[in-house]
Amino acid sequence: MGFGGVAATAIMLIISLVGAAVISYFLLTAIFQLKALESLLAKNIVEKTHTNVVIENAVYNSLTNEIYMNITNRGSESIILGKGCDIILDYFNGLGSRVIEYHSYGDWTPTKAYIGDTVVTIPSGVSIEMIPGMTVEIDITPNDTLAPNSTFVVVFVLPNGLTSEFIGST
Repeated sequence: MGFGGVAATAIMLIISLVGAAVISYFLLTAIFQLKALESLLAKNIVEKTHTNVVIENAVYNSLTNEIYMNITNRGSESIILGKGCDIILDYFNGLGSRVIEYHSYGDWTPTKAYIGDTVVTIPSGVSIEMIPGMTVEIDITPNDTLAPNSTFVVVFVLPNGLTSEFIGST
């Protein structure tokens, strides 16, 4: 084998090594991305297992066109009621049309907090930490009046995606 054959073999060897290095780089990058995703999912699962909010009650007042809700933190972790907490209303209006509304924090705010036998009035627009066992009263105003003798659904959504639902009647 002459010099040309040796050079061709050397070039092929170098190309093979570079190709193997590139493939290894992409495989390792993919493995590290999967590891990061696994960590994120594990953290999310742990966060959700310690979080549990329940809508205890929801009452519609036709005179003020407001829904008053009591939400309790039954989880083992505190929850921040503020930006990222949303409410979805599903109801029939006075004309009999179905209405689904999305209300972000600011459209509604907690008005009172109940901790044991203590009641605290919450100023409008203030985010609060909802400790385990705490109940808050929330007032929300639908865009339309609710139809008499009908049902409505309230869904409370936390920033981590957990929800609590309640079906009430007018």
